[in-house]
Amino acid sequence: MEQRVIQILCQVNENIGSYKGERMLEEQVIDSFDVMQMVERLEEEFGITINADDIISEHFANAEAVIHMMQRYV
Repeated sequence: MEQRVIQILCQVNENIGSYKGERMLEEQVIDSFDVMQMVERLEEEFGITINADDIISEHFANAEAVIHMMQRYV
């Protein structure tokens, strides 16, 4: 599951794969459009619906944060 998530994130924005920080949105590695694309693709890939309460910057701080969020869904 982790590799699939990382692959999806990198398809949305190739910079995510090399990002080592913990504030992708604040450091402008990604923007809100990227977040919405990630949510849409993750939902499609895993057949889930991500709760709107989970679409917060902490859950999109880096690839590991997204994986951690996704572990609750799959």
